[in-house]
Formats: sequence, structure tokens, C-alpha cells
Amino acid sequence: MNSPFLCGMAFAWALAKIAVGAFFVLTYAYRRREAEYLLFGLLCFAVALDSAGIALAYHSLDTRQWLLAARFAHAGAIAAGALNLHFVMRYTGVESKRLIQVAYGLAALFLALDIGNVWFEPGTVQVLHSEVFRQPVAHAVASPRLLPAAFYLVVVAELIGGFVLLLRAFLTGQREAGWVMVGSSVLVLVAINDILLTTGVFPSVYLVPHGFLVYIFAIATTLPARYQSAEKELEAATVDLAEATQELRNSYVELQVVQDQLTGKEQLAQVGELAAAIAHEVRNPLAIIVNATASLRRPELAEDDRTMLLGIVEEEAARLNRLVTDLLRFARPVKVNRSPVAMAILLQRAEARLLEGFELDLEISDDPDVQTVWADAGLLPLVFENLVSNACQAMRDGGRVKISAGVVEHAGRDMIKVTISDSGHGMDEDVMSRATDPFFTTRPSGTGLGLPIVDRIVKAHGGHLEIDSSPGEGTDISLFLPVGKPDDDEEELPPHLRRLIDAARRKA
Repeated sequence: MNSPFLCGMAFAWALAKIAVGAFFVLTYAYRRREAEYLLFGLLCFAVALDSAGIALAYHSLDTRQWLLAARFAHAGAIAAGALNLHFVMRYTGVESKRLIQVAYGLAALFLALDIGNVWFEPGTVQVLHSEVFRQPVAHAVASPRLLPAAFYLVVVAELIGGFVLLLRAFLTGQREAGWVMVGSSVLVLVAINDILLTTGVFPSVYLVPHGFLVYIFAIATTLPARYQSAEKELEAATVDLAEATQELRNSYVELQVVQDQLTGKEQLAQVGELAAAIAHEVRNPLAIIVNATASLRRPELAEDDRTMLLGIVEEEAARLNRLVTDLLRFARPVKVNRSPVAMAILLQRAEARLLEGFELDLEISDDPDVQTVWADAGLLPLVFENLVSNACQAMRDGGRVKISAGVVEHAGRDMIKVTISDSGHGMDEDVMSRATDPFFTTRPSGTGLGLPIVDRIVKAHGGHLEIDSSPGEGTDISLFLPVGKPDDDEEELPPHLRRLIDAARRKA
């Protein structure tokens, strides 16, 4: 058992494995590498403990010292078996959480047996003699108990399983797994040799401290190269994504030019339609005002009738004023100047538009993305005020207007969803499909520009409207707005182009 030469070699290999293990663990810790670096570093530490135990066994002078050395060697081998299986699974991309849990569970059981000093049958230690380079070498061996004996089968199964996974990876195109597979095959053979030596099947020398160096060399040369290749592929994918994004932007600019040309032609056709709609909206209140004015000129007109006619003139003049205001809002280009806006302020302004006999119910998420929205502080309040006013007018006998807000996933991205609900008369399919058309209204005093203005403002913020309604069951109008502050280079992009870019990024 006292062999200074073999003891020195095993101890030197233990120090080398500690150095390699420290390199991989520190690389994982400071360079944020993948978990394979950490697992392989821990595997090197475990095999270093096994090699140190073997060195102590070669240095032992009696069976008591040999049993202590065997406990160190077994502790390292037990941990190494589970760590190697976990490492190979990560390396090949075939990871089973249940199998890994079983491997570590068995390792914990065998470690308890090893620490408890109940590994070998009492009184079975004996010394075997062999020769290495014509030098006599003495080995102490002993018969393991039944449960510890199962460890040798488990560790061989773990090593063979790792070899099979590496072979499969190599055959499916992971060429870098070839060298690791060779190192794994060497590790399987030397582990079997050491097991047969420890159990006294035949005299030999411990080979794991030496054979593991082949495994280290194979992994140390392929693992960094593997991730360098992956980083290059990621960089190439990033460049491709940037080029694709720029192509999308260029295509959008070209489409915008064509759209502007078409818009110019369409505007000529729309002018007549718009003029007819405006004339119709203006003519009605003007006719009423003219008739009322003619009646007011009658000298025999009673005071009550005069008061009533003046009220009609005032009402129709106010209607014309609303029409002009809405026309200016609708015709003016929507330019969004974003800033952080508190949702509470928006809702306070909307609550001020409640008519007498109405109440407001709020269900607002406490998510910070909902509490503060990036929007135009002058435009977005108009949206809430208009929608709350519409909800009140839809409920003739009063009632409760409900507003709910939260973050939802919509069209592949996180969006703020704000829903304004009423329990009014609702809309049928035809009315709902035309609700955002200019000058379309079902109210005698309406201008038909409220929802079109709301729709334009929401779209200018990168969102959109959804209307859900049924006759007699009320109406839910939901507006979707992007979460957070938009990127500077994407703020001017339309929603459909932003969705294309987001989809391309997720794919990459």
C-alpha cells in the first residue's frame, strides 16, 4: 500500500484537476457563461477528491488509514457520477429533470453510507500484490455491503448513459461531441478497472486519476470553441435581424410614398362626399335657426313662445359650435407628444363628464405600467371624456359607467387594455360596423365625429379600438395602448410594422 511514486502521481493529478475546475467555475461566475461550465468545474473538483483519496490509499501504512482514504475516494466518485450525467445532458441538449433528480438522490444516499462508515463488510480487508513497471505494488481491498455494492452498478450505468448521449449527439450532427465521446469511453473503461480493483476481483492499479485527463482535454478544447461558434451565430443572426428591420423600414417608406400619392387622388373624390356630409349636418340646424328667427319677427308673438324660440336658436347654435369644433379636431393631423401621464388624472377628467344621475365604477390594476402611461397629455383625455360621455348618453335613465384597466397580452405584445362599459340600449352589427365612420350617428344631436376622433387618437398612440355590443345588453369599448415608453427609433412606426419587427425579434 505504501507506494510513494503512485501516491505522488495521483496527488499531482488531483491538484491539476482542482486548477482546471477552478478555471471553469470562475469562468461561469465572472463571464456569465452557460451552466455547463459550472457543472464541469464541479465535476473536476469531485474527481480531484477521488484522486486525492487514491493518493492517500497509496500512502497508507495500515488498513485503518486505507479505509479512511477509501471513504474520500468513494465520496469523490459518488459526486462525480451524478455530476457527469448532468453535465452530459446539458452538453447534448437532452435534459430530463426527473432523471437528474434521481441521480442526485442516489448520490445523497450513497454519500450517507460512505460518511457513516458502513461501506465494507467488517473484517474483509485484505492486501493484494501486483507489479507496475516491474515495481511491486500492494493494494488493500475489501468486500462491500449489499447496498453500497449497488453504487458500482449505478456509477457504471451513469457513465455508459453519458457515453450513449454523446454518441447520439455526434451522429445527429454535433461534431464537437466526438472528442468528448472518446474521452467518455476512456472514462468508462478506467472506472470499471478501478471498481474491479477496489472489490478485489483482480489486482491492478487505479486508472481514473490518469484516464480522466483525456476527458478533461476533450472538454477543455471543445466547450469554449462550441460557445464561440454559438456567439458568432448569434452575432450573425443579430446582423440579419438588423438588416431585415432596415428593409422593413425602407419598404414602409416606399409604401408611404405610394399611399400619399393614392391619398392625394382619393382626397379629390372624398371632398365631394365630405362637403355633402358637412352641408347636411349644417343645413338642419341652420334651417331650424332661420325658421325660429322668422317666428321671432312676428310682433304678436307671446313671451313664452319667444323664450322657447330663443332657446331653440341657442341650442342649435351650440350644436353648430360642437360640429365646427369636432370638424377641426377631425381634420387636424394628429401629432402625439408623449410624456408620462398619471392614469388617475385621466380618470378624474373623465369623471367630470358624468351627467347627473350617473356613477363611475373603477377597476384599475396596481401595475406601474397602468398607473402611469406614456401618452399625449392633451389628446388622450379627450378619448376618455368622449367615451364616458357616450356611455352616459346610451343610458337614458341613468346608471353606472364602469372603467377597468390592466395589462394583457395582445397581438403578440403586452398592451394596456382600458374598457369603458355601459348598460344602455347597445348596438346591432350594422351600427357597430359603422360606429367609427365620420358623420355616422344614431343620436339626433350628435355630430358623428366623436368615435372617429377617438379612433384616430388611439391609432396615433400605436393602439386600436375594439367594440363589443349587443342590442339591449349595453356596450363595451376597449382601447389598447402600448406598455411603457416607445423606443426612439420605433415611435414613428405604425402598429402593424412594429408587430412585424417584434415577431422577427422573437423568431431570432
